[in-house]
Amino acid sequence: MTKKNLSDLLREETQSPAIKSPESPPSPAASSPAKVKAPAARSASRRGPTKADLEQQVQTLTAELATCQGQETKLLDQIKGLQGDLDTQQARLFELKDTLEKAEHTAQQKEEQLVKLTAELEAAKQVILKMSQPAPEPKPTPSTERAPLAIKMSRRAPAKHIPEYAIQRGEQKSMVSDIDIGWFD
Repeated sequence: MTKKNLSDLLREETQSPAIKSPESPPSPAASSPAKVKAPAARSASRRGPTKADLEQQVQTLTAELATCQGQETKLLDQIKGLQGDLDTQQARLFELKDTLEKAEHTAQQKEEQLVKLTAELEAAKQVILKMSQPAPEPKPTPSTERAPLAIKMSRRAPAKHIPEYAIQRGEQKSMVSDIDIGWFD
């Protein structure tokens, strides 16, 4: 087989469909739109894209660009929303950390206060136990034995200055009877 130039191949192809169409009757397959477009598409691709093809391609690309831009705006809005949520969550996290630190500090102070009060309570219990136990009676010493006697004597000392008839002991005997006085029971 010999090598043919590209231009020779194109000539042969353009002449072969023209030759076949007048000789053969039209077949139902040949009249279908798919078969008619196929040679046109081949010829268009060999010649280069036509203006109509380019306009259609521009329209599809423009439509795709519009949908992509719409999706981009939706995604940007979603990103902004998520960033806002992230900022609020971080602010809340910092607030919670501050609250936790304050609570831990307060708990530590309460723990120290509890330990201190527990120690005071134990000391008070010990004092109460010591006070509730009966105190041992002190052993009498010569100085303590004399002190009560001195107190007893001091109580009797004023009684010695009062005359004996003025002190009433036992039953009273009066010189005048109650009837004479006019008392009635």
